Amino acid sequence: MKASQKGRLRLALAATVAATVMTTGCSAVGTGDDADGNDVLTIANSGELVSFDTAQAADGLLIQYYQPVFDSLLRRAPDGTVEANLATDWTYSEDFTELTLTLRDDVTFTDGSAFTAEVAVANIQHQIDANGVNASAVATIEGLSAPNDTTLVIDLTTPDPGLVDALAVTVGLMASADSLSADDFETNPIGSGPYLLDSDDTVAGDTYTYTANPDYWNPDAVKFDEIVIKTITDATARLNAVKSGQVQGTPLDLTQFDDAESSGLVVQASRDDWLGLMIFDRDGSIVPAFADDRVRQAISYAIDRQAIVAAFRAGHGEPTTQVFNEDSAAFVAELDDEFPYDVDTAKALLAEAGYGDGFAITLPDFGEIYGSEIFAVVTEQLAAIGITVELETLPIPDLVQRTLTGQYAIGLTGGGLGTDWNTINSYFLENSLFNPFHSTDAQLDGYIDAIRTSQGDEQAASYQELNRFIVTEGWATPFFRGDQVYASTDDVEIELQFGNIVPYISNFSPAA
Repeated sequence: MKASQKGRLRLALAATVAATVMTTGCSAVGTGDDADGNDVLTIANSGELVSFDTAQAADGLLIQYYQPVFDSLLRRAPDGTVEANLATDWTYSEDFTELTLTLRDDVTFTDGSAFTAEVAVANIQHQIDANGVNASAVATIEGLSAPNDTTLVIDLTTPDPGLVDALAVTVGLMASADSLSADDFETNPIGSGPYLLDSDDTVAGDTYTYTANPDYWNPDAVKFDEIVIKTITDATARLNAVKSGQVQGTPLDLTQFDDAESSGLVVQASRDDWLGLMIFDRDGSIVPAFADDRVRQAISYAIDRQAIVAAFRAGHGEPTTQVFNEDSAAFVAELDDEFPYDVDTAKALLAEAGYGDGFAITLPDFGEIYGSEIFAVVTEQLAAIGITVELETLPIPDLVQRTLTGQYAIGLTGGGLGTDWNTINSYFLENSLFNPFHSTDAQLDGYIDAIRTSQGDEQAASYQELNRFIVTEGWATPFFRGDQVYASTDDVEIELQFGNIVPYISNFSPAA
């Protein structure tokens, strides 16, 4: 069930594009009455939809295009907790390798067909067969069955703490069985969701219009008569659109924060992404120095996080040593004080490790994504402790491929501060996408095994121990947790979404 190497490269490139989007802006929403007095929600989204195929549905920006049409098996609340939706209950077996879900029996797709466990099996199997952007989220599934119309059983090769969360967002999106194999599935989505795509008023790549589903099983969730999503990739155009009333809400670049506030807009911010260095070659196979934890720790001491936040986030961020969300189970507040900026300590650690004269590294130059200025600062700060950085500049796809195949010992990277398991799955499992050297450690594996086979407070304690290990061992050197900023007019209420760069559609309501 694992993604092929070609598929993993495609996923890596998608992750790079997502990181680009996170540094340039997201989407937000608004409401207004049309000429007929209907309550309309207008959303500006900076991501471009390629297909309505659910196997291409990614969390982040693009999830907003799918959510009006498709219900998910479970639901992720604004605070990140998982709640019932099409599935009313879910339980694991004692060894956490079998997940059983109880499904609603009163749901109908907009083509008139019934939602059943067999349909749920077909949808998840479609995710597996497609080997799409959710390949890693379904990689542990080895069997699907429907003992009856309201019971779905998922068998796993190994316990997977991320599966329930995936079923609450992308992997759990349900389309009608016939539409999964239809020739027009990519353009004609058929779900059981609160809205239907209005093809007549939709222009692909520009404007997507959704009308309320009059037969929706949960009428309280239908808050608007119509939803319009406008694809506006330019940040200045989005800000001008909300100022002029073309849309009632939009994402902002950090540099637009003051402008939006002074214009009387409602501005909200959530700390949902991180940026920093990740040491891939933790065993020192191509840079022997990285096998020594003192060298890795020296790099953490060498980074002036406060200066980076001031220079590159306009103050809209917070220095951190952690790759986990500050509102998550894994976060440990005192770890952010573990590596204060200290050049002398960094030099001393290098000397103790036998690298008093320094050494050289090659860093893939993702300046096109993160900005050339931050690479210049990182180069300067590492040079101050004797580490010489040579930037390798190639086309972005080539850099991604070389990173994934273990050509670089270290890289500047980042991502969303989402769920704890998603972070582990991305970076710290032996076969993680961004663990190209397949680094393992017995102590770390022990924490991972404990996380896989526990829940609640016991699992949270294991998450925190794993976090302490990653920080103190210097496997990752994050610089900051960064803000994502949203502006709206006061005729719409928005709840920001934990771990996501845009609010989910269900988080939007007409202002009281």
